[in-house]
Amino acid sequence: MGAIFEDGGINEVVRVYKHLLSPLVIFIAKFGKDCYKEPKEQFVFQSMSEFRLKPKFHISEKASVMEVTSRMINADVPITMAKMYKAEVIFRKTEVMCTSFGNSRR
Repeated sequence: MGAIFEDGGINEVVRVYKHLLSPLVIFIAKFGKDCYKEPKEQFVFQSMSEFRLKPKFHISEKASVMEVTSRMINADVPITMAKMYKAEVIFRKTEVMCTSFGNSRR
């Protein structure tokens, strides 16, 4: 990585690593669910087996437009707007245990 950076700069490092890592990312995206279960599914299974609780979820009907950043590589990448659904895990019928946001209602 250092040699690539010295010869071509940060943009060249990003280009090379995208080329090297993209097959791995695509493989994980395509077959990851077969290897690892969805986080929500893992949470439900673990809470039922360890704590004997069946969590309930409340997911918003309408998506909210929120700011989403992708500044992992470059701080100059602009903030983009995306539609996100709010999901809450309900505990003891009324208490909100945690809240998260996702780009789908699944």
